[in-house]
Amino acid sequence: WDRGLMPDPSISAGEVRISTIGCLARSVTDIALLLDVQAGAHPHDADSFGPERPFSEAVLSPPQSPRVAWLSDFGGAYAYEAGILPLCEAAMRLMASKLNAIITPLTPTTPAASLWTAWTTLRSQKMAANYNALYDDPQKRALLKPEAVWEIEMGRATQAGG
Repeated sequence: WDRGLMPDPSISAGEVRISTIGCLARSVTDIALLLDVQAGAHPHDADSFGPERPFSEAVLSPPQSPRVAWLSDFGGAYAYEAGILPLCEAAMRLMASKLNAIITPLTPTTPAASLWTAWTTLRSQKMAANYNALYDDPQKRALLKPEAVWEIEMGRATQAGG
């Protein structure tokens, strides 16, 4: 479960979090500077905590042998566009040779269909909890994209035991 570096005071202590508000950047250094500003403990988020040291400092001394767990195409369950999987595999080899990364291929033990069902159920319940007010207002619901409406409706149905 994700915990704490990006505080969310709207989440109750101990509540399951399935996503994290994140950020995009042009480089590792840029994201480190941004996280130095955004990440840390928040007094209204009981699960939050601060980093051991500033991210911008950590960038200056990366791990000696970073570890990467590689799921590839999840045992053949997920199709990639032509050329993408070989490109990712080449990137894994490059990380191993240039960064001394330890690449560990993992074989999934959970069927992809079960994972998808669990994920969509949890996510839709979270979407329903977060966006019920928008859904309940017909004018605002009309502005939601169909996928968001589907997730909220699915979440409402599963929360009601449907």
